[in-house]
Amino acid sequence: MKQPLQLYFDGLCEYGPDGRRNPGGIAAWGWSLVRDGQEITSRSDVIGQGNGMTNNLAEYSALIDGLTYLIEKELNREIVLVMGDSKLVIYQLSGNWRVKSSTILELYLQADRLLGQFERIELRWIPREQNERADALSREAYDRARRYGVKS
Repeated sequence: MKQPLQLYFDGLCEYGPDGRRNPGGIAAWGWSLVRDGQEITSRSDVIGQGNGMTNNLAEYSALIDGLTYLIEKELNREIVLVMGDSKLVIYQLSGNWRVKSSTILELYLQADRLLGQFERIELRWIPREQNERADALSREAYDRARRYGVKS
């Protein structure tokens, strides 16, 4: 029997050129797709910097990109376990917490629509220590942005 696919996601918002952190820093994200302990693929990117950038925006963006990838590759018929260390994202999408931020609402709705396209999917909060690869990917994207600038 095939093991479930595991999608690990993470995001961050750290110091931008003006010294601002969260909100207002450089927002970056990463995700890793794993089966049987082996990474199948991964991605990372930067959303932007400055006004409107937050770690929550980065976390949601990572999840949305990962879910979109799975759907495009027609992996949404498999058992998928989504894991992240963002209580906000996991608990909102699980229905345990309300969405209070109008900034996050659009991303929440987009992620919720994507989740609805999966046959069997589970969301699970994990401690940061268990999310090291996704964290490293988001940090790599952040470091690239610091080094080479944020693309528009």
